[in-house]
Amino acid sequence: MEHQPVANQFWYPWREMPLNQLLNLDPSAENQDRSDEDLSILNQSNDTRIIHERNEATADPNEQPEPQVTIPLSGGTHDVVETAKIEHVISLPEYPQTHDLGYAYVVNLRGLSYEQASQVLTSIQYSYAKVGTETVAFNPFLGCKTRKRRLKCTGVSICTFAHPLIMSSQHYLADEDLFTSLSETRRRIKQEDSLTLQQKASMSFYQVHQERFHMKTACKNSIDSCKLVYGTYHEPTIDGIHHPFLACSNRTLENRTLHFHRSLIGKETSLDIRYLQYLVDGNIPSSFDHCGVVEPRSTRRKDCGIMHPQGQASFLQSPALREYCQERKCMTLSQIHKSFVNMDRFRAVLTKQRAFRYPKGRDIAGIQHELHRDPTLQSYIREVYDNEYGLFVFCALEAQIRYLASLDSFEVDMSYKRVKGDVIEVIFATLIQEHGKIFTLFRVFTDQESPNAYEFIFSRVFYLIQKITNESVSGSTSRE
Repeated sequence: MEHQPVANQFWYPWREMPLNQLLNLDPSAENQDRSDEDLSILNQSNDTRIIHERNEATADPNEQPEPQVTIPLSGGTHDVVETAKIEHVISLPEYPQTHDLGYAYVVNLRGLSYEQASQVLTSIQYSYAKVGTETVAFNPFLGCKTRKRRLKCTGVSICTFAHPLIMSSQHYLADEDLFTSLSETRRRIKQEDSLTLQQKASMSFYQVHQERFHMKTACKNSIDSCKLVYGTYHEPTIDGIHHPFLACSNRTLENRTLHFHRSLIGKETSLDIRYLQYLVDGNIPSSFDHCGVVEPRSTRRKDCGIMHPQGQASFLQSPALREYCQERKCMTLSQIHKSFVNMDRFRAVLTKQRAFRYPKGRDIAGIQHELHRDPTLQSYIREVYDNEYGLFVFCALEAQIRYLASLDSFEVDMSYKRVKGDVIEVIFATLIQEHGKIFTLFRVFTDQESPNAYEFIFSRVFYLIQKITNESVSGSTSRE
C-alpha cells in the first residue's frame, strides 16, 4: 500500500465533507484540542513511525543506510569535481564549510559585474593557494559552462615547539567552537608554564650570550675552548654582597681585554640570579615549554617571538619535516645532526631540483601563477603576453607611467642583461637633472629581438600610457 504524507492523518475527518460546509466550518474546542495534539506529534522528531490513516508501519532496524552519493559538478571522466553537499547562499561565508567529499556553495551573483563576481572567492578568510591553471568546464548541475579553479588549504604557521593539541588539531569549519578550543589550549599552556617572569628573563639572557659563544663572537680572541661561566667578585661591597658576573672561561688578568666579561650589578631585580647560575652551570630544564602561537602563512615573521627554554624556534614549514623530526624525537633538524645548522646548501639543492622538475614554473607560467595568487601585483605587472611575437612582460607603476607621459623625450635602452636565459630587458628611462641620475620608468621583458617584437613593445607601451592618462602619444624617434 502506498504511504501518504504524515499530514494526511490529521485531516481525514474533513475529507468527505461538502465544499460549502468545509468553507463555513468553524473551529470548535474539539478541533482546537486535536490541533494541539497534532502539533505535539509533529514535534516528536525522534518518532521513527510511518503513520497512515489505515496503516501503521515501523522502520526496519536491519535496514542498511543509503550510501552517500557525490554530485558531479564538471563533465568528463578525468579530474571530475564532485561534492556531497550543495548549499544555496546569497553571499559566500567568510569561513565556508568544508568536507572530505566536497561541499559546494551556489552564490547569487545577479547584478554583479565580472570583476565583482571574480572577487567573491577572495572574500574567504582561509589561507589558500591555487593549484594548476584555470579551465572552462561544463557544469551538469547548473547546466552551463563554468570556470574551474582548484584551491588548496595552505594551513597556518605554528611554532616548532607547538603544543600537541595544536599540532593534531583538525577541522572542517572555522567556527566559534574552533576559536574557543584554541583559546582554551592557550590558557592551558599558560597554566602549565611554571617559570616566573624573572626566570624567563634569565633564560633569554642566558640564551643570547650562549649564542654569542656558539657563533664565536663573544670574545675578541675567540678560541674553541671559550665558554660562558658564572662567577662572583671576591671583594664584597660595603653591604657585604659579592656581586655576580658572567665571563669567558679563558679570561685572565693578562688577557682580560680579549675575552668576554659582563657584570650583573643592577640585574638582581630583573633576573633570577640563582636560576641564571643554574643555567650557566649546564642544568638545562628537562621539561620543554609548549607554544601556542598560530599565525597565517602570509606572516613575515620568521619565528614565534618567544624565547623557549629549549632555544629560539622557527615556524614549521612542512608537515613532512615535522613528522621527520618527531620520528627522531627531536624538535629541529639541527638537533638531529650538526650539519643541518647551515641550511643554505640545502636551499640551493632544493632550488636546483625544483628548476629541473618544474622548468615551466620559473618562466611565464611562474609569473601567471603569482598574478593569480596575488592580484595586487597587477599594479606593477601590467600585461603578460605569450603569442606569435614571443614572450612579453610589461612592468610599470601608475606613477611611473604618468611621469613618462609628461616627458618631452625619453631613452630606450636594451643593453641591460639582468635576467638569465634568453630573456632580455628593454627599459624606458630618462635623466632627471635635479638628481643627476637616470631613472627607469617602464620595463619590458622579452625573449625576442626582431623588428616585429619591438613594434609590438612600443605599441603596447603607448597604449598603456594612453589608457592610464587618457592622452594620445605622438612624436618622432632618434637613434644615437
